[in-house]
Amino acid sequence: MLRVLSGRDETLKPVAIAALPGLRRENASEKFAAALPGLAPFEQILLIQALSQRGDAAARTAVRGQLKNPNAEVRLAAIQAEGAEGNPDSVPALAHALLEFNAPADQRAIELALSRLPGGNEVDRALAAQLRNRMAGPKTPFLAALVRRANPESLRLFLAEAASSDPATAKLAFQGLSRVAGPDDLAPVLKALGACVPTASSKTPRQPWARCSVAPLLLPAPRPPSVTP
Repeated sequence: MLRVLSGRDETLKPVAIAALPGLRRENASEKFAAALPGLAPFEQILLIQALSQRGDAAARTAVRGQLKNPNAEVRLAAIQAEGAEGNPDSVPALAHALLEFNAPADQRAIELALSRLPGGNEVDRALAAQLRNRMAGPKTPFLAALVRRANPESLRLFLAEAASSDPATAKLAFQGLSRVAGPDDLAPVLKALGACVPTASSKTPRQPWARCSVAPLLLPAPRPPSVTP
């Protein structure tokens, strides 16, 4: 099958690639991955998907190596695969890819991949660490991923980001608070809300109201009136 990948029969290459997930050879992923550079973009996408299904270390390394592929379609396929089969180490890998390719399509794909990463709390902590790394480029995809993941552990991070002077960041933080805050978190949430309300007597300028446009989501719904029999 490896000879097929290096050959000129374009009709057989997809067939050979489709057989990869079922191969029992330990070095199959490594051998197939070595053929990636010589394949056409469409074939590279098929091979990335097949490697993702195998999920072994060599397959993950090969997929991660395609996060900076100059072909947008191949790169997006690698991002999607990383989100499906990655781990906490995927967070910095996707961050590096975002530094080099930050087109809207890349940002959206990376945000979705980060939100779907398996790994639970460890992934959320890696995302939080990425947000704290102020030299690491765009932050919005990582904060948006944390909002989607809605881990209660992210409460303190959302409270901190709610004070951001960047409206997009603050709005995402309030969206996160609306998903993870509980009754015991009322005091800090109200404090964050208070920073949004402009007052005539305030000597320091409050943050723009626009950043808190999702703040009403945090307010508890009114209780229905009690009915006395």
